[in-house]
Amino acid sequence: TARQMAEAVKREFGYCNILLMSAAVSDYTFDHTAKNKIKKGDPDPDINLIPTEDILKGISQNKGNRVIVGFALETENVLDNALRKLREKHLDIVVANNPLAQGSGFQVETNQVFIIHRNGSVQDLPLQSKREVAREILNAVMELYRNPLPEPDVEPDVDIELELEPEDIFEE
Repeated sequence: TARQMAEAVKREFGYCNILLMSAAVSDYTFDHTAKNKIKKGDPDPDINLIPTEDILKGISQNKGNRVIVGFALETENVLDNALRKLREKHLDIVVANNPLAQGSGFQVETNQVFIIHRNGSVQDLPLQSKREVAREILNAVMELYRNPLPEPDVEPDVDIELELEPEDIFEE
């Protein structure tokens, strides 16, 4: 569960130098669970969702000298939303991708991502194998780990524009 993951991350965080948080277990959970099985024919149950704990945002408050990397799976305003996540969660790097982009997503072996650094630099990686994407991400993380940047006094003002044609995003 999301709660179990949060507990595990908090328990182990003190032992790490680099934290890569690739995915949330779930953004929402049930407000309450039924004590008994809900059977067909019973009245429609009321389902209320509540947000789960934002593990990455909480843990990054105690960042220290660690390198913290988050991921942003976005289907619209990819770079703007990823940059917002980088700032709000005090990340060193955020890796952004759009699963709707041609050749990207869960059902294929390739991906195209942006590696956004807290200093404002953006690496626009071409479509490549997920293994190569992982290698590029780890190279960026290790470079930052070996050559840390000072914490910025002010978050960078990054003006990122992405011009895509519909055929670049959706498979025909």
